[in-house]
Amino acid sequence: MSSGSRFSDIDPNNKRLPAISGYLSVQLLPIEKAVEPLLGIIPFIDVHAKTAKKHCSIDSKYGLTRDESASIYLYTMETGEGQDNFYALLNAALREESRLLLKPFFSYLRLIDAATTKLPSIKTVVWRGVSRDLSASFKEKQVITWWTVSSCTVKVDIIKGFIGTSPNSTLFLIECQNGKDVSEYTCFPNEHEVLLMPGTQLQVFSNSFDHQGGLHVIHLKEISDDEDVVKSSEKLSKTINYPDGTKYTGQINDKGEPDGQGTIWINEDKFKGDRRHGRGICNYSNGNKYNGEWLNGAKEGRGKFIWGKDGTQWYEGDYRNDNMNGHGTMCYSNGQKYDGEFRDGQLHGQGTVMDSNGRIVRKGRWENSKPV
Repeated sequence: MSSGSRFSDIDPNNKRLPAISGYLSVQLLPIEKAVEPLLGIIPFIDVHAKTAKKHCSIDSKYGLTRDESASIYLYTMETGEGQDNFYALLNAALREESRLLLKPFFSYLRLIDAATTKLPSIKTVVWRGVSRDLSASFKEKQVITWWTVSSCTVKVDIIKGFIGTSPNSTLFLIECQNGKDVSEYTCFPNEHEVLLMPGTQLQVFSNSFDHQGGLHVIHLKEISDDEDVVKSSEKLSKTINYPDGTKYTGQINDKGEPDGQGTIWINEDKFKGDRRHGRGICNYSNGNKYNGEWLNGAKEGRGKFIWGKDGTQWYEGDYRNDNMNGHGTMCYSNGQKYDGEFRDGQLHGQGTVMDSNGRIVRKGRWENSKPV
């Protein structure tokens, strides 16, 4: 059993922080190389990375590489005391307003993002807890963003064991939609751990339910990208018609500019999201759909594109310059899948093709969608 501090690493201050960007564009590296920028920041991080890798192997179930599995294992290790643990230092950097302080972690974040992207998203109830009263910081309908890698468990007794019988403890009941079950990849599999990845948005479903003895229970619900959010402090909303026929309906700032949640129609295509902060959904008039990150109106970062209304062909992975560039997974309408590297929308680099039953058809290098 771990110290449990991962499950209690909760910041009650709901600070508005800049979006995290840039790390998805860096090259995937072996874990030993990914932690090299941290050598002067985290003592013995190279040793801990090697230890994590020793405990991991290639995952046949979801296709994680040994290094990707090791990135999860490393996150869950007890590498120090309290705030000197690797996960505590990572999450402290993720909470910093200056994103420059996060740069040494970029290669590691790229690796753990690649790992968790391969794991299926689960919708379930998970738990976190702290041994102090945080009820005043979480009010009904309030929307919060957790910028950290947030450790949760599906077993409430695990959290109760960590927070004990301390008076004025806080227990978080979380209905997650995109949780990542990492219990098979952690240093402590009996803790039944589920991760919520950085940038997860949650809404407080109700004010704290206070039990006798001082336990406060706060109910949170994860907000999906295509849900309408009821915010505690609403921005002004307006419809703007532009000369070229584009129309915007949604939140605006004090200058009358689109800022926040809104919907944009361009040539009958419908965009919904927060363009300024880079996440949104575009439902195209031909039935295609993109859900992911944007930059200046172009797909940039991580996203999922679905062709047609039946949803049988899709791509989920990295985008650069409005095209598939980097690592991703393509599912074809016949059920075959390709998992690997892309360049300018083509299969390019190392990759694996699997049939509809998950059997490997070909594994190797590709150039412009042709095997080499």
